[in-house]
Amino acid sequence: AGYRERREAVLAAAGVSVLVEGEVRVDADGLGWATPTLVSMSLDDLEKAGETVLDESFGPLSVVVAYGAAADLPEAFERLFPGNLTATVHLAPDEDTAALEPDQVRLHVGGPAEHLDRPIAAAPRAPASVVRAPR
Repeated sequence: AGYRERREAVLAAAGVSVLVEGEVRVDADGLGWATPTLVSMSLDDLEKAGETVLDESFGPLSVVVAYGAAADLPEAFERLFPGNLTATVHLAPDEDTAALEPDQVRLHVGGPAEHLDRPIAAAPRAPASVVRAPR
């Protein structure tokens, strides 16, 4: 499916909340333009939506996934992103990172990106960004 169809499928998925709607427009000559779309959903809703949300979108579309405990993430990564080499996790400064495997996760703690002296596996694409809002 093209970007427009993928975006519409994600927007229609149960549990998705639109943070920034963005838009897609196509002129009479068939040339298209898209502005970024940003949505959020819970980890549970992402698992229920499955491929509807997890399939790759070639366009400016990001899904922010809220989760409970960081300790639950490695198992969720295995279920949701089999074969992917890395993911990005945004954490509050007081969250424990011990359960996260150094070769699976790029960590962003608090504001700007911090790599916490952990190696980052090379990957053709990151599977998702998993975000926990600071408390």
